[in-house]
Amino acid sequence: MIKTFHRLIRISIGKDTDFPFILSSQEWKSIYSIAKDQTLLGICFADIERLYNNKPEVLVNLPKELKMQWYAIATNIRHRNRIVNGQCVVLQKDLYTEGLRSSILKGQGIASYYGKNICHLRQPGDIDIWVDGTWQQVMELVAKRTPNKEFDLKHVHYNVFKDTPVEVHWVPSTTSNFILDRKLKHFYRQQANVQFNNKLTLNGNETITATDPFFDSIHLLLHILGHYLYEGVGLRQVMDYYYIVRHADVQQRKEEIVAYYKDFGLYDFSKSVMWVLKEVFGLEDNYMLTEPNKKSGKELLKEIMKEGNMGHASVCLSENNETTMHRWYRRWKRKLRLIRFNTIGVVCNPFYKVKLLWWKQKVIKLYNL
Repeated sequence: MIKTFHRLIRISIGKDTDFPFILSSQEWKSIYSIAKDQTLLGICFADIERLYNNKPEVLVNLPKELKMQWYAIATNIRHRNRIVNGQCVVLQKDLYTEGLRSSILKGQGIASYYGKNICHLRQPGDIDIWVDGTWQQVMELVAKRTPNKEFDLKHVHYNVFKDTPVEVHWVPSTTSNFILDRKLKHFYRQQANVQFNNKLTLNGNETITATDPFFDSIHLLLHILGHYLYEGVGLRQVMDYYYIVRHADVQQRKEEIVAYYKDFGLYDFSKSVMWVLKEVFGLEDNYMLTEPNKKSGKELLKEIMKEGNMGHASVCLSENNETTMHRWYRRWKRKLRLIRFNTIGVVCNPFYKVKLLWWKQKVIKLYNL
C-alpha cells in the first residue's frame, strides 16, 4: 500500500499520470487511513477527482460512503484555507497597528507555491508569525490581550481566533545546541529586513508578508529535523520542502544554501531528505541541493510512514497508558538513536530544559500570568 500511496502523491503533483491499479474496497480504506495520518487527505482527493474524470474504472471499488466522506473533508479544507488566508491578513494588519512588522512562517506562505490545482487542498494548521520586535514587546502585547502561559524561548500562543491557533515568534527558531543557536540568531538578524518586506499574493488575491523561498529552504529543513529528532515528521512537511527546493530562487542560490546547510549542521540530514524527495515525489537529479543518501533516506522514510504528521500516527508515540517515566525514556531513546544529526543539541538538551523552566517562571512573575 505504501508504494501505491506514493504513486497517488506523484499524480497529485503532476509527476506521474498513470495509476495501473484496481484497488479493493479495503485497500482504498488503507489509502485513506495513510493519507489521514500524513495530513494529505486534501492532496490525495485531487487524485480521486482526476481519476474520476480520466480513468473512472480504477475507482470501481472505492466505497461510496468513503468517497463522500473524503469529498466532505476536501471541501472543508478548501474552506479552511480561505479562512486562514483571511486571518493571516487580519493578524498582520493588527500587529502593524501595534508598531510590529511581521512575516508569516511556513504554512499559508508555502502553500502558495503548490500551484493553482492543489494549493487550496493543502491542509492548513496553525499560524506561525515572526514579528520584528523583542520578546518583551511580544509578551506585553499578549499579556494585555490574551494572557496565557503557553510560551517558550521563541514564541507565545496568541489566542485571537477561536478556530485557529496562533504562535507569535520573536525569533523563528531556537535550539539546545548553543553554538548553532548563536549562528541562527545572527542569520535571522541578517534576514529580518528582507523577510519583513517580502510580499506574497495568496490564492484568492489576499496579500501578506511571508518568508521567501531562500529563507524557507533553511528554516523549513531545520523545522523538519527538529520534528524528526523529538516528535516525528510527516510527508506534508516534506512536501512543503519539495516545492521550496523546486522554486527558481532556491535553484539560483544552491551554493549559498548548501554552505548554510554545512554551517548549520544540516548537510548530512539534507542528503536523507533528498533521497525521500526522489523516492516519493520524483524530484529530478538537477533539482537536488545535495547528493541523496539512500541508507539514511530509507530510515527517514520508514519513520515518516510509521509516525505520520508530527508523530501522531505512531503507536510508539501514543501517550495512552504511558507513564511519565516511560515517555521520558522513550523520547530520550529516540534522541540517542538519532544523535548523529545533532550531537551537541542532544547532549545540551537537559541544560536547555532547565534554562527554559527558569526563564518561564521569570516571565510568568513579570507579567502576572
